[in-house]
Amino acid sequence: MNNILETSIAYWKSAVLFTALKWNLFEKLGERKLSVPEIAVLCGVETDPLQRILRALTAMKLIERGNDTYSCAPDSMDYLIPGREQNLSHFCRIMGEDFASGIWVDLSKSGLRYDASPLIIRESPVSAELFTMAMDNLSHLEEAQSLVENTDLSQSKNLLDLGCGSAAYSIAFCRNYPHLQAVCVDQPDAAAIARKIVQENELEERIIVKSARWQDTAFRQEFDTVLLSDVLYQTENNCRELIDIAKNALRPQGVLLIRGYFLSDSDDRLFPALFDVNLSRNNASQKNYHIAEIMSWLQDAGFTSIETKPLTELSYLITGSKSENK
Repeated sequence: MNNILETSIAYWKSAVLFTALKWNLFEKLGERKLSVPEIAVLCGVETDPLQRILRALTAMKLIERGNDTYSCAPDSMDYLIPGREQNLSHFCRIMGEDFASGIWVDLSKSGLRYDASPLIIRESPVSAELFTMAMDNLSHLEEAQSLVENTDLSQSKNLLDLGCGSAAYSIAFCRNYPHLQAVCVDQPDAAAIARKIVQENELEERIIVKSARWQDTAFRQEFDTVLLSDVLYQTENNCRELIDIAKNALRPQGVLLIRGYFLSDSDDRLFPALFDVNLSRNNASQKNYHIAEIMSWLQDAGFTSIETKPLTELSYLITGSKSENK
């Protein structure tokens, strides 16, 4: 299909997927092969719209069709059923909520958004719990494992994870380094989810989850490593303040790890570019920064040995060391 034509109808495909998720179709179908009437009963929908959706999902290779039955395709089994290791259903539900609320519909008006006082035109309807679980989904899509593989914490005894979300990255580090202890900090809704996931991973003796805003933390030279993952998308002043808080929490020669979907002039990655647009739709003060900007903030804060490297096709890692005399 012509690339422009395919791009222009891409939202059709998204809407079909979002509808199937709203019906819990993949989860209810599971590993079974069922007929249209059987699936209609399970999902509580009429057979005619279901048949149309199933036909589209089959063309999208998310559903497989037999003689008189339908079943989940391998990708749907792996990524669209909650509880699977690489589950993306929560992330897809966030995209569906944004789509249904029309957050992207008035994209052409985005030029009106960037004024001196941030103006929230339309808040996302996504709950804090769904958002946290969606970010957890992404962490299991090679993000956490890649961060561990590209970071050496063999000499670190403890880790501070500011804005921890589901604590997925701290969990990955602690699994890889049996000696490591971690403190995870986030606001109440996210912290509650993080505690639950930490308990499920039987790491509550090594990972402490604290409920607090990062602005209210008071750690002083206590940690060998501080992690800021997916949090530097705020105003520049807030980002610089967060970097200073991280610096104060580090021991001399401690290491700051910054992970995110940052922009880079060296490539044209699709996800970071679209992610930047998405941030602007919720709040004009939110932004996806260039790697060079963040590295300059670290330099201004007094960090040394500042480096960056790509982690996955979506994300980058930026690191810096705290000076011994600061």
